[in-house]
Amino acid sequence: MITSLSRTKATLKQWLRPLWLRAAPIRNALLLVRIYYYDYKRYRKHYATEVARKTGQNELASWILQDKHRIEKGLSFAQVKPNFGKIVLTRLLRNLQTYQQTYDKDSVYFWGVGAFVAYKEFHEQRQLQLDPWFLSLFAALPREDLKGVQALSVGIQKHQARSFNTDEFKTFFESRASVRDFDKHKSVPEELLAAITTVAIKTPSVCNRQHWKLHVVSGDLKTKVLQLQNGNAGFGDDVPQVAIVTSSLKSFSLPAERVQAYTDGGMFAMAILLSAHAHGVSTCPLNWAASLKQDIEIRKLNILDDSEAVIMLIAMGYARDECMIANSPRKDVDDILTLHS
Repeated sequence: MITSLSRTKATLKQWLRPLWLRAAPIRNALLLVRIYYYDYKRYRKHYATEVARKTGQNELASWILQDKHRIEKGLSFAQVKPNFGKIVLTRLLRNLQTYQQTYDKDSVYFWGVGAFVAYKEFHEQRQLQLDPWFLSLFAALPREDLKGVQALSVGIQKHQARSFNTDEFKTFFESRASVRDFDKHKSVPEELLAAITTVAIKTPSVCNRQHWKLHVVSGDLKTKVLQLQNGNAGFGDDVPQVAIVTSSLKSFSLPAERVQAYTDGGMFAMAILLSAHAHGVSTCPLNWAASLKQDIEIRKLNILDDSEAVIMLIAMGYARDECMIANSPRKDVDDILTLHS
């Protein structure tokens, strides 16, 4: 009886398997729709549209930084139109006033104020008459906020062409490799993590919004994070620390910016890898090709703000002396570079 039942089950599985495989494209298409809808809901929930006038600190900071950057960018052009940017500066002042009334006068606030200072100095140094609309906006700023170090750091400066040893850079860049054999007893000190991150903050971002976050976890929390990642089998137990690279969706204001978190976040992650390499720290980039369940589960660990999109993970630590690395041969440049005219 049992043998007969087992044979029936085996026959049924053998008969159903081809149907299951043929249905894979349909299943994947439906899953893709679910994942896209999940991403759509998260972006729609958090992105800071001007129409919605979201006034959370992150949303306001995003608008202040991008409008500050618009002014700096406009001042850097070869041909600057006098008294440009009325709409931008009007919005910037409005957001600065809301920001300082609701939150502390932090670096974001003073950088926004600095855009007005730089704008005024640019016109005065070139003996360009300022329009009344700007003078009215400028007069609304607290006088004591105009002379701070952070406010005065905003503006433009002459580009200094520098010569670097390209051979040394090539050697440095090509010497970085992914490590999968860590000394599990040796973690990266906090001050070194800060130094690595400080260098990487120079990474470009849309309108210089600097929306990235770097969460470094260790111990049991690290183990829980790695259990949600599909690429650390065989070495994850020996990784002393894991960095979670994220971007804040609150820093974006347009539907067209829907993938900008990943573009900028990817550049920031590469900067972290190179900065860590320069500081003698071993790393291994780990993908976040996560399912819906995995992305939801990592948020239950109380590490991330709900507005943060996970870009990738990075295993961090120090390679063991006996560590071996993959050769990982690269494609020829002709397979990558195409010139158009």
